[in-house]
Amino acid sequence: MFHDLREVARITSLFHSLRHLVTNIQFSKYMEHTVASAASLTLPLKLESLRIGTDDAIPVLLSTELKQLRLKSLILDGVKFWHLRYISSSIRDLGSRLLHFEINFSPNDVEWISDSDLAQLSLINQTNLQSIRITGIKLFDPVTSSCALGLGLPPLIAKLPQTSNLRKLSISVVPESESTLRLFDWPALRRSVDNHPQCTIYIEIHRTSESIKDDDETRAYIFSKFNNSLKDKKDRRVHIKIHDVIDATGSEFIIAFAPVFCLCLTHCRLFEARP
Repeated sequence: MFHDLREVARITSLFHSLRHLVTNIQFSKYMEHTVASAASLTLPLKLESLRIGTDDAIPVLLSTELKQLRLKSLILDGVKFWHLRYISSSIRDLGSRLLHFEINFSPNDVEWISDSDLAQLSLINQTNLQSIRITGIKLFDPVTSSCALGLGLPPLIAKLPQTSNLRKLSISVVPESESTLRLFDWPALRRSVDNHPQCTIYIEIHRTSESIKDDDETRAYIFSKFNNSLKDKKDRRVHIKIHDVIDATGSEFIIAFAPVFCLCLTHCRLFEARP
């Protein structure tokens, strides 16, 4: 745990050629103070990719002087409702330099995020974006839940400028039931990439034992929704993969992601101590 971002900025400044940074850190100061103090700090100027994965780190690191960076990849894990305004500001500050943008919603907070909340994330200036990945989208029954995060996906993608060279769109959903999967507007998702004929759509479905009874039938249904709305079935590729929830990102995240950060941070401190 760090006091605030100043120590992190000091450590990373030792690596003038640092291009990839993964952070999974927490801060001991009040969030308001930590965010305010981060506004005058900057990350290494040669940084090309940034991955942030904790409740504290997302707003703090995204409050730094991002305009000075040339980030090509931004990956955000465990995103919650209150993070969205910081993410929105950071996307604007980064201008048109991003090539890859990934946002992975927290399973504990996604019920409180609506389509209007997601609308804060405007991609209209991302003229060079090549790939987008959005995961952790829970599909609920609209009769029993007010969560409408899924409704915000097609409008978000559709705002991407025509000049961008979007080649890959990856969406990961967790349906509450098979009916919620069928209620999702798959044709709208397909139409959202109409202006990007080179784009391949990857759909990952993380199921519970109750949500999907027949994998093949589910795939056939979704394919039919895409194909029925395609003018030329050869101009777009769609891939569908179905996982059990237990095999989803959560279990892999702990094994693969957290130790990578710990090793990097330990290495930084050892390097700093050498004469």
